[in-house]
Amino acid sequence: MRLLDARTYKLKEFPDDALPPYAILSHTWTENEASFEELHHASKVRVKVNRVYKKLAGACFQARKDGLDWLWIDTCCINKDSSGEWTEAVNSMYRWYENSEACYVFLDDLEGSCPVLSDSDIEPSPQSRESLSQRMTFWSRAFANCRWFTRSWTLPELIAPRRVKFYGKTWRLVGTKATLVRTIARITGVDVGVLTHYRRLTSVSVAQRFSWAANRRCARVEDRAYSLLGIFGISMSILYGEGNRAFARLQEEIMRFTVDLSIFALSVETSDNNELMAESPDNFSDSKDIVSWGRPQGFHMT
Repeated sequence: MRLLDARTYKLKEFPDDALPPYAILSHTWTENEASFEELHHASKVRVKVNRVYKKLAGACFQARKDGLDWLWIDTCCINKDSSGEWTEAVNSMYRWYENSEACYVFLDDLEGSCPVLSDSDIEPSPQSRESLSQRMTFWSRAFANCRWFTRSWTLPELIAPRRVKFYGKTWRLVGTKATLVRTIARITGVDVGVLTHYRRLTSVSVAQRFSWAANRRCARVEDRAYSLLGIFGISMSILYGEGNRAFARLQEEIMRFTVDLSIFALSVETSDNNELMAESPDNFSDSKDIVSWGRPQGFHMT
């Protein structure tokens, strides 16, 4: 695993059995991102990061503030020119987020003036002052409308780590997964027990897990499948250019290891054909309440 030194901005590789404590960044990509090539070859990397890559500099500052010397960020810690390294990274990403000491969610479309939010503020008691309720309603809507909640890759990045902190565009803390868990559950549809790690992902039906990914978007259609590998505990080859075939392969892999028939509980209204397998997670948009029950007999595809 390649990590970024939060003090010098230099990259260093570590074997999996000797990883130091590290923070990890979850964000939505913009045009101005630091790449592996830039950090790997830059001569005055610290000056360039501080002047140009403010998001990266902010993440490193927060890591140092939390007593962590190392940071992982997808834009610059993966050499995307290496197909082998990219495949390994995609199949390892859920575990990397899960094993992080802290995950920083950077919301670049949330104003820096946003106050610290919590479930108790967003769901005020009848005794709360009306002005406070109205103020928090404005910011809770702004939080819920952030682009981060609409992207495919940010779903596993929300679920996997235990400690998640949310920051606005000026790196001001606006809340944590623990203090906003009910709000986040309403926004995403993800079960509170899953968000708090009190409930195992394997206890959630396949259909319900797919429903969390419904209506999320990404730059490449294949990533709608690849982003879900960790949520289903699946490893797959990464083949950009295969289109919706990636999601078909994911379903085939899931069926190799489960007898959960909810994988066939897709909504007919969201499908363009009459095939048994889904075209995308959108076919499960109405499956958030489907649970697995009993011990169904196994099945196989012919």
